[in-house]
Amino acid sequence: MANLFRRLIAPAAPSIQRDTVRLRLDDAEIDVLRVRDPRARRLKLSVDERGARLTMPLRTSLAAGERFLHDNRQWLQQQLARLDGDGLLAPPLALREPGALPLR
Repeated sequence: MANLFRRLIAPAAPSIQRDTVRLRLDDAEIDVLRVRDPRARRLKLSVDERGARLTMPLRTSLAAGERFLHDNRQWLQQQLARLDGDGLLAPPLALREPGALPLR
């Protein structure tokens, strides 16, 4: 019973925060999804068919995230080129036009 009461008055868990950062690469500017996740333990940069994503722990500063992106620009450009060459990057969806819809 005491455990239930403690859970009722406990502060809410921090939620995931998302925003977009523009990053200038050699040949283009891209949008990187920046996610501040309370479960994250380290900085993580990933690329999939939806684009680039930077996952950051809540305690990490925005400047550290920007520095991490800047330091890994070359890797990011290589991954985006590899996905684009394989045809895995999904073009934006358009109304009444056929296209691929990534499920996850």
